[in-house]
Amino acid sequence: MFKKLLISGLLLLSFSVFADTLQVGSTLSAIELNTQHGKSVKVANDVKTLIFSVEKAPSDLINSFLMKQDAKFLANNKAYFIADISRMPSMITKMFAIPKMKKRPYNILLAKNETQVAFIPRKKEFVSVLKIAGGKVTAVEFVNNVDQLAKAFK
Repeated sequence: MFKKLLISGLLLLSFSVFADTLQVGSTLSAIELNTQHGKSVKVANDVKTLIFSVEKAPSDLINSFLMKQDAKFLANNKAYFIADISRMPSMITKMFAIPKMKKRPYNILLAKNETQVAFIPRKKEFVSVLKIAGGKVTAVEFVNNVDQLAKAFK
């Protein structure tokens, strides 16, 4: 009996965490996360694009793309790169991932708890790209190559 209640509770909790996922027409709530440098950044009201990753391969794709851009590319495009690192082992995060991220010439907003970004749509092995206008989501795309990611900024 206890096992059934526990499983039901976990299912309900996981559903409620992801039940309010953004979609076209949704209003973007305030997002405030720390960068890889520990600086708190609030996503500006005039944001146009959010790029989001949960897994290593999509993050590598974003980094590959951004490293070929001007250092102010994200700022110039009113865009933010958000990475969910909540499932990364803390030792790996502290010893390897964060030091590597600190070498990037652009900010990466880091979600260390998945509930901080549970509202962002995601698809396994894809980068989530959200287009925003006037605080509302106008498009949700999932891309898995550099050309598709580049098109999201045109």
